[in-house]
Amino acid sequence: MRSVRNLQRTMFFHFCAICVVILMIGMLLAYAISTNIRRVLLGNEPPTFARMFLQREDILNHLSEGILAFDEFRNAAYKNSAGAAFYPESALPEENPLSDCYAACKSSGVAQPAEMVNLDGKSYLVSAVPVER
Repeated sequence: MRSVRNLQRTMFFHFCAICVVILMIGMLLAYAISTNIRRVLLGNEPPTFARMFLQREDILNHLSEGILAFDEFRNAAYKNSAGAAFYPESALPEENPLSDCYAACKSSGVAQPAEMVNLDGKSYLVSAVPVER
């Protein structure tokens, strides 16, 4: 009986040690994940970041100026309400008048000054700005 009790005690301490190690690993992983999330969110907590994002989205959608953003594959990455009203397409084809502004901005990597562009019989003042991130 003494050897059985010793074996039970030894197993209990081993299981406790394993639980402590697993708990420590879980805490380290949780800390690493939360640090990574905070870094991605530019130091903000998720609720704060979400609130800031929604405020800015609301502001941009209430502007009367249209804002369009295209990715490197010429797909629309962002449109505010006014931008979607005058350019409802989801991509920027090569033959579109906006393509010249897009190409000049992309090739030079600097903001292009405002220029008049005719799109569907209407004239628009277009500025192109490269967005790095």
